[in-house]
Amino acid sequence: DADVVEEFNIVRQNFQYGDLGEYKALTLTSKINRNFLTRYKSVNTNFNCEKFNLNKDSRANIYITCVDNAQFRIEFDQLFKKINDYQNENDNEPDYRKTFYWLDLGNNKNQGQAILGSTTIQQPNSDQYQDTLRTVIDMFPNLKELDTEEIQGKGCGFADKIQEQDLIINDSLTALRSKIIRDILIR
Repeated sequence: DADVVEEFNIVRQNFQYGDLGEYKALTLTSKINRNFLTRYKSVNTNFNCEKFNLNKDSRANIYITCVDNAQFRIEFDQLFKKINDYQNENDNEPDYRKTFYWLDLGNNKNQGQAILGSTTIQQPNSDQYQDTLRTVIDMFPNLKELDTEEIQGKGCGFADKIQEQDLIINDSLTALRSKIIRDILIR
């Protein structure tokens, strides 16, 4: 994300006044790394699915999307499927270059979702396990139809959401996201 912290981001997205004008991704990543002793890195640029090169661009083990745009989720889903196909054809890649998961978080006025999807992951021979977890697009194929102001609300800022959104949707999703990521990393 190449966006910078603006006043309406304060409170709702864990920014303070001292963060105004700083890059959102860098600021949040720095706070997470300091507080949880992690070594995540951020990139202050918008992610471009169409220009992503499977051979050259660095891939992550997990992608996390928290966007207010159904079209981006649809484009990312297409890229995620290409990554999966590429990995199935090039099985000799080291694990640090493999993508395993896509965690998508989002909310509207009355509800939210935290959906963990996956690429094909070899499982033990058993009917008990699936090779993939469904993505947000698998679960909501009509996602673009849900991208209306009536369902989503007017804006992302704290002042907008405090007036129109059910209580603690964002906090609940953030806690769930943190638990999912922690559980993945601990394994």
